[in-house]
Amino acid sequence: MFYCAEALLLSLGLSYSSHSATLAAFGEHFAKMGRMDRKFHRYLIEAYRTRQVGDYEPTKKVSEAEGRRVIKRGQELLAESRQYLSRIPE
Repeated sequence: MFYCAEALLLSLGLSYSSHSATLAAFGEHFAKMGRMDRKFHRYLIEAYRTRQVGDYEPTKKVSEAEGRRVIKRGQELLAESRQYLSRIPE
């Protein structure tokens, strides 16, 4: 999902060095501007939080259901990203 956000931002000539800056810029340039449904910004934020738990909080677990939800949302964002990027003239 993060790489989708990066690719979309790059289509506008924008690039960021941190996850948090990328997520914020996606919200600003895609969700708020109506280029993509706002739910994708929420999906990105939730996926990032889930990743943080999985990677950095060994006492907590990410459930299989949560993992499946993130994957499904990632597939949805990937499909929307492909559609968006395919409409950009070369």
